[in-house]
Amino acid sequence: MEIERIRDLTCSFLAGAAHGELRFEVIEKGGSGRCFYRVTDRDSPQSWIVMVYTNDRPDNARFASITDFLINHRVAVPAILGRREDEGYLLVQDLGNVDLGEFEGHDWQRILRP
Repeated sequence: MEIERIRDLTCSFLAGAAHGELRFEVIEKGGSGRCFYRVTDRDSPQSWIVMVYTNDRPDNARFASITDFLINHRVAVPAILGRREDEGYLLVQDLGNVDLGEFEGHDWQRILRP
């Protein structure tokens, strides 16, 4: 998907929130046919994550429904704020820069229960 289409979709979902210039930063930790972008608005401290994916891997097409299932069961996962699953696009809540890969080799019991 071209960046112009990504920008158009993002602007349509953030119409009430984004008033300034949107910036898209590539998050290098994508994979499995997915690309991630951190979106920031020049006039707001808030940021969002855009996930663009292909259907080359069946799990990509199920990402949104799995997220919905987890939220319905009160599992803390980033909320989906906008979706165009027919185009392989999701706008997701940004919860920061830390991911599970950063805890590789750590004591999981201590991380999970400080």
